[in-house]
Amino acid sequence: LGVDVNAGSVAISILTPQKRILRQLYLARDIEHAQIRFTKRRAKLRSYRDDKKHSDYDHSKAAMALKKLGKRQHDYVTTNMWLLAKQLCQIARDYDANIAIEHLRHLRKKKGQVTKKARRRINRIPYGLLRTTLEHKAPQMGVDVVEVPPAYTSQTCPKCGHRARANRKRRLFL
Repeated sequence: LGVDVNAGSVAISILTPQKRILRQLYLARDIEHAQIRFTKRRAKLRSYRDDKKHSDYDHSKAAMALKKLGKRQHDYVTTNMWLLAKQLCQIARDYDANIAIEHLRHLRKKKGQVTKKARRRINRIPYGLLRTTLEHKAPQMGVDVVEVPPAYTSQTCPKCGHRARANRKRRLFL
């Protein structure tokens, strides 16, 4: 079971030993949409908090709501990552497969390296949390997790091994 973590979803491909694709799924889109909603609401609360009309910023209603919303966002994402890990392990167990996940590092870019919009998009799905939850949940369910080098995994055909940029059309692998 191959797991490809994208900015907007988690793509799963289940392969046979002969490298035939049995099934492809796209999960965790709800997490991306929730992150967008949380971000918009937090921006609005920040503008209320920073409004010059308030004399005491820390104790304003907007500051308190902002703190509460941050906790709610953290809890939502963490809970859904654990649920996603459990779902991935269950699918792997159903197909008697191991989970292969990319060994991604240094994804968080600094200011100036990429645009603000790209940085926000990258940070919506917490890759490290997904890997941690999978590494914790998989042994409990009798599934092995293998980290693979990420180089060209999105461009290489699992069937024949052909590698080209033309294999990808946005989110779709052809």
